[in-house]
Amino acid sequence: MACQMMVRPQRWNDLRDRGNDETMMTCESCGRLLYYDPARDAPQRKTVPVESIAASIIRSL
Repeated sequence: MACQMMVRPQRWNDLRDRGNDETMMTCESCGRLLYYDPARDAPQRKTVPVESIAASIIRSL
């Protein structure tokens, strides 16, 4: 389990903007290796609510 400490904003920017071949970064609190996975940070697709058949019939009356 990680130390659950917040990463400082500048450290987060450095981690996110660096290339994979650059030096490894560690947590300043516990020393664990930090990495950035762009797939987990990608915007999530919004789901469109589906209206039930009964609701559409009532709305059309």
